[in-house]
Amino acid sequence: MTHAATSPLFAQLSWIERLSFRALNFLGFASDFKEVAGVTLHSVRNMQRPELPTVVLIHGIGANVTHWTEVLFHLRRAGYSTLALDLPAHGLSSEAPSSLTPQKLSEILHHFLLEEVPGARVLVGNSLGGGLVLREVESAAQGILAYVALSPAGGFTSEEHWSDLQKTLEITERHSALHFLDRVFHRLPFFAGLFVRPLIAAMNRRGVRELIQNTRYADFHSVQIPPLTPPGLVIWGKSDRVFPLQNLDWFKSHLPPQYTRFLSPEKTGHCPQVERGYWTARQILKHLASLK
Repeated sequence: MTHAATSPLFAQLSWIERLSFRALNFLGFASDFKEVAGVTLHSVRNMQRPELPTVVLIHGIGANVTHWTEVLFHLRRAGYSTLALDLPAHGLSSEAPSSLTPQKLSEILHHFLLEEVPGARVLVGNSLGGGLVLREVESAAQGILAYVALSPAGGFTSEEHWSDLQKTLEITERHSALHFLDRVFHRLPFFAGLFVRPLIAAMNRRGVRELIQNTRYADFHSVQIPPLTPPGLVIWGKSDRVFPLQNLDWFKSHLPPQYTRFLSPEKTGHCPQVERGYWTARQILKHLASLK
């Protein structure tokens, strides 16, 4: 295990994210770096009761493991082993050796999970991470007991909707950063300005730009969820202004209704794990309790 602060990428994080790392370390979460398909992937993990499944958390685009800090704390208190992963070109993970595509990203995650969490696991993902979780469910990999997707990427009903989001993700200066953050949160926090510079840096890492440019409208409709899936929970905040509401309708019509539950909480934006960490952790724990 390696301390996160030893990574040269640590200095690029906001002071809030660096403080979150130190809080996680204090609570017993250890940083780990693993080489997978030419990428050095960073994760934080905490091992608890071995008889319970490991909960794996996957962030959205431009984010990192610290965005799960409050959720990790409550899952740890409930006795679950947890692992939060920095995707390639995010957080403390390195760039991919070749141009990053949705397919390449899915393959890297798949190999990482097989190597690092081969046993029983529950997948939790937000936005891009939620889309990756659904890809992993589609693969029918053994060991997936359940999943939780928070505003998962996917379900775009027109080229225009995806093209509009691509433009929104071109974050190069303060105005575009604050515009994006305003779409993410139910109510833009007064300290949002503190996130501007780190967000611009995160969204302009080479792999992030490649991923946005290499993603096509058709990629969102290549996912074929099998009719028999692990129990799923989809949380889509009513204040989410990042993805069109039609995307939620698409998921409702394509995910198997007998195995999927939907929640649309009030006063909740695109990243409930950041805005409402305790509430989000409780929903995950309730979903896990329903498996027993």
